[in-house]
Amino acid sequence: MIYEIDTELGFGRYRKLTIQEVYQGTLQINKYLIRDYLNHILNSKDFIEWGFFEKSEFIEGFDFRDEKIRVIGEILNHDKALGPQNQVFIGNIEKELRGYINQHFQKNFLGILTDISRFNDILKSPIPIGGAPDYLKWCEQNVDDFKLSVKCKNKLSKMSYAKLVGMDIMYIGNETYEYIPKFEVIPYDWS
Repeated sequence: MIYEIDTELGFGRYRKLTIQEVYQGTLQINKYLIRDYLNHILNSKDFIEWGFFEKSEFIEGFDFRDEKIRVIGEILNHDKALGPQNQVFIGNIEKELRGYINQHFQKNFLGILTDISRFNDILKSPIPIGGAPDYLKWCEQNVDDFKLSVKCKNKLSKMSYAKLVGMDIMYIGNETYEYIPKFEVIPYDWS
């Protein structure tokens, strides 16, 4: 089948989206996907055990609410009530958190880190994350009877797409951080 820019896909992870929607994506992203992904990487056994930056060894875990991350400092005595006298105060680790989180959005040649695309693929109903021109290119090479028309490719080559490149993290006090997705809008090279 020859696909035009407004043709809906009838298969795969982007079923019911048009070629243009798959290609360009959106600057919006499902907030629950982001929250669940950040929870996955920050509350992972590896983060807690390996201590990825100086103060991380004093972190018990992370709590996620209303697009905010709250650091839970080490609890000194689990038999006592949680409070300032029974918990290590971590302070502002905005730079360290940003660095740790954003390394998960970079190319990962060893496959050690779970990037957001791989995390999304594990979900029962994957959610679009920015544009996916690589997916269309992959379909042309691997899906029988999938071909983008010349006219479609010409139109797409003049468009940019949204690429999720990381997270902006901002310390707002009281061991709490706000986070928002960071996108780049860039052209795609079909070659």
